[in-house]
Amino acid sequence: MHRDDYPALRALGFEDDDLKELGLWSPAVGTPTELAEMYVRRSKKKDSLSALREQVRRMCAHARSEGKKIRHVWFEQRSASKAYVRREEFENATAAIAENGHSKTLYVFKTSRLSRRGMGQVGLLLDKFEEQAARIYVVAENIDSTNSRMILAFLSEQAREQVADLGQFTKLGMDAHKADGKWTGGVTPYGLRAVKGEGRLEHNPEEYPTARRIADYLLERKTPQWIAGTLNEEGLKTRHGRNWQGTGIVALAHAATWAGLVAQRERMLDKNGRWTGKYHRGGTPLFDKNGNPIACGQGVITFAEHIKIKEILASRAQKRGPVGNRARG
Repeated sequence: MHRDDYPALRALGFEDDDLKELGLWSPAVGTPTELAEMYVRRSKKKDSLSALREQVRRMCAHARSEGKKIRHVWFEQRSASKAYVRREEFENATAAIAENGHSKTLYVFKTSRLSRRGMGQVGLLLDKFEEQAARIYVVAENIDSTNSRMILAFLSEQAREQVADLGQFTKLGMDAHKADGKWTGGVTPYGLRAVKGEGRLEHNPEEYPTARRIADYLLERKTPQWIAGTLNEEGLKTRHGRNWQGTGIVALAHAATWAGLVAQRERMLDKNGRWTGKYHRGGTPLFDKNGNPIACGQGVITFAEHIKIKEILASRAQKRGPVGNRARG
């Protein structure tokens, strides 16, 4: 009979013999005081799995020294620095203790693996754990929340500041790449593809002919819905094998990257003004100091055609709403 966390342990690269040696083979049995949860987080796919396995080994060794059995290893690939990212496995790990009472200890390897959102989040979590007479133990830094709460809060705040600095450096780097005409990543518009390792766009030979037809139809003042219907009648599909929709055609038409240009896109914010991790469609071209649009490779259309298509769509937009401040194409 396998443990519930067997798939996660295999995803970490452990073999069955490794699990038996670590005491992670059979389901753990004992009182909540004798049991513990373990949380392992991989921020990025490029993070080494071998390093994560070593973290698990060290946490297991510490658990044995305390006479604890690991009830469940919670593993996920999520960034802890972005407020909009929900960490389901982390929530499950804490709920197993604070809500379900399965165990009394949560092991993490470093404070940064616990949270990078500061003492606000960690403080609330510690309050919940204290209500259940439970604790958090940070193995690498040898911190026990039952007697080192202030130290844990301080390190959490320090981790938060590190993320803020990293975010600034990342944004500066991306802005610099954009100014140099580099494709900074993401989903390429239909008809184009990114040249690996070169930071530029080029025509996708499988999609470009259809993409160029769409552009020509738009310049001929055909409606997006008519274009979608025509392509569907011919059995042509989108990149993901779906039927074309008028809204998809409109999105292409407004995308500055469809013209092979570096785009400035507005962030989508939630009701509290925080970034949701998404951007509004289209964007506007980024211009250099001389007022010229910055190219990041080949486009399906030219900059002049991009302007013309947007003018055509705008001329057909119908004002709606009580104050006439919304438009529908």
